[in-house]
Amino acid sequence: MDVGYLLDLIRWQATDGGLDLTPAKPRWEIYDRYLRILSLKKEGKTYEEIGDTVFSEEQDIESKKQQAYNEFQKAQRIVKELGRRI
Repeated sequence: MDVGYLLDLIRWQATDGGLDLTPAKPRWEIYDRYLRILSLKKEGKTYEEIGDTVFSEEQDIESKKQQAYNEFQKAQRIVKELGRRI
C-alpha cells in the first residue's frame, strides 16, 4: 500500500472528525518568560521573588510562586533537551 495514500487517508479522517492539522506556531512570549525566569533564578532570586516579578498583579503570591516553580522546571527541561541535541 502506498504511504502517500495512507497519509492522505489519515488527514481526511482527522479533518472529517474536526481536527485541525495545521502546525502550531511557536509562542515566543513563553520562551521569553522562561529565559527571564532562568535568568532570575541564576541571580539567586527565590520563586516568590520571581513570581512577584514575572506574573500578574491579580494573582496571589502562592499562585505566582507555584507558577514560577513550574515554569522554571519546564525551562530546565527545555535546556536539558536542547543540550542533548547539540
